[in-house]
Amino acid sequence: MGASTSLVVDGSGNWHVSYADASRRTLRYMVVENRTAAGTPEVVDEGVGLGTETFDDAWHAVGDDSNLSVTDSGEVRIAYQDATAGSLRWAVGAPAAQGHTWTVKVLDQSGFSGFFPRQVTIAGETKVVTWWRVGGAEISGGVRLVTPQ
Repeated sequence: MGASTSLVVDGSGNWHVSYADASRRTLRYMVVENRTAAGTPEVVDEGVGLGTETFDDAWHAVGDDSNLSVTDSGEVRIAYQDATAGSLRWAVGAPAAQGHTWTVKVLDQSGFSGFFPRQVTIAGETKVVTWWRVGGAEISGGVRLVTPQ
């Protein structure tokens, strides 16, 4: 519990944390308000599918290398890796009455990707920088800049 942790402190001093629960292969999020009251952990991605589609190959190990940000409106954004599929994922949590309503998707990339994602803002737009690789007879890899859409 607590692998691949990312921490952001918002303007009110609240701590926002994303992390992988390796025993359950899930991505979780929680907030610690006023540095004293830990909220209930939220499951962001269970690793069993995307949307209404479940994976044919069972659970995927999700949450590796999580990187989170929090907007002024309280929206939580997390970039992370699906280590089983080798894909970059993007989760957005909209504030709700109890925690957040999470939307999860894969950010299109070629090769095995999603390693060490970092969110950056360029000209007012959020981008995700991530490392990728392709195996085979010749191995190649590099860094990509992806726009979540």
